Amino acid sequence: MALREWTSEVAKMKLSPNEVEEKLEALLSSYEDHMRLHKMKFRWDTLKTIILAETGFITRGWLTGLGALPRIVGMVAAPLYSIRQHKLSLLAEERKAPGKEIAYIIKAKEVFGSTQNR
Repeated sequence: MALREWTSEVAKMKLSPNEVEEKLEALLSSYEDHMRLHKMKFRWDTLKTIILAETGFITRGWLTGLGALPRIVGMVAAPLYSIRQHKLSLLAEERKAPGKEIAYIIKAKEVFGSTQNR
């Protein structure tokens, strides 16, 4: 719906085809830059969570002996929960991204662009 609204708004501006293309390219670039930053942050936060969880397993002696089951479950569940929180944060940023109206175009290019190279 957002893409349709954006298209309607641009059509009402009565721009030349070149101006429409420039406007779309600028919006695509803004969106991609915004999401690239937040995807990078998501990857680093996820890596940090995994490293901290692994360090916790080693320092608490989980790998050398089983210990108490509830503690082990907590040590496994906490990083999974944290990674999910990072993913939700990324989705929230996607909703705030400049050019979110054209996000469908980016996703279509990712999906269909990869199949053309096969």
